Amino acid sequence: MNERPRVPVVTLLLIVANIGVSFVLTWQPELLERFAFDPLQPSFQTALTSLFLHVNTVHLLGNMVFLAAVGPAVEQAGSSWRLALTYLAGGLSGIGAHWALEGRNADPSPVVGASGAVVACVAYYSVRYSFIKVPLAPKVNVSIVFVTAAWLVMQVASAFVNIGATLPSQAYWAHGGGFAAGLILSLFFRAPKEARLQQGRAMIARLGERSPGATLSAAEQHLAEHPTDLIALRNLADAKAQVNDVEGESEALCGLLDALPESQQPEIALRLKAIGRLDRLPSLRRALMAERMKESNPEASVALLESIVGCADDPQRPEALYSLALLLNGDDPKRSQALRDELKAEYPMHPASERARLRELES
Repeated sequence: MNERPRVPVVTLLLIVANIGVSFVLTWQPELLERFAFDPLQPSFQTALTSLFLHVNTVHLLGNMVFLAAVGPAVEQAGSSWRLALTYLAGGLSGIGAHWALEGRNADPSPVVGASGAVVACVAYYSVRYSFIKVPLAPKVNVSIVFVTAAWLVMQVASAFVNIGATLPSQAYWAHGGGFAAGLILSLFFRAPKEARLQQGRAMIARLGERSPGATLSAAEQHLAEHPTDLIALRNLADAKAQVNDVEGESEALCGLLDALPESQQPEIALRLKAIGRLDRLPSLRRALMAERMKESNPEASVALLESIVGCADDPQRPEALYSLALLLNGDDPKRSQALRDELKAEYPMHPASERARLRELES
């Protein structure tokens, strides 16, 4: 159930694009004025292109370091498109803030830089990850809160330190606009809830190292807010098993069964069989599950059908006898025949008995 780390494709592409454009500007500096955002001549094109232009070496490296720190976390927890959206929305919001506030000046400065875009990503994951640590360098992990604080310090320092060309200027209003966009997107995508979900899982994992009882307490508390969290449900079921709470384990397994994709349900069905609690599931549901699993997992299908056949007064028993006989016909023909005989003897007028007789005539 652990998530495999994904290659942060969008993060890498954004970093390559920003650094690549900076190298191009070294040989063609005239492109800077052409593609920078000018508040006196605003356009969507230059608002977009300005997000990849830098004239301050420290500013470029700072942006890329912070993007490298939080970008992979964005893609791992959400998706690549969410990172791209946050980057672009933050950058454009920052440009908009700069235009609205700086454009009224008599001689407004053109603006370039990815600060608004990157600070939006930092703001988003300051909310999303709270005090969870993120990688800043090899073997160096720091709190996202520390990253945000360092970012703000760098912005203040950049107002007084400038290395490289001086035109156009950095737009510090863009930082505020980008930060606001990141916060808004974090609420739109329910980042606080995602943060609580991850923190709850981390708490269960930590307490799981102590005792099953600690795991039970943490999992139950977590599931009160996130009742369909598959990881927590599995932790709860495992902890119940360790303390020999069969009823509690079966209840957790049934909750898992409701939430798991069909491909993972056979494992749960077999565990319910092992603890003798398949009867917690309605017999009709067991019959339908057996039909779906007969090709992909015959063992689980047989277990489900046998749980119905074993109950003499179950209304699904005739159909279960017929289905089980068909399922066992290849591997255990003697038992298959015995099941068909039992079906015809006990339910002679049932449609399943008629189908069994017809199959015998055809064979």
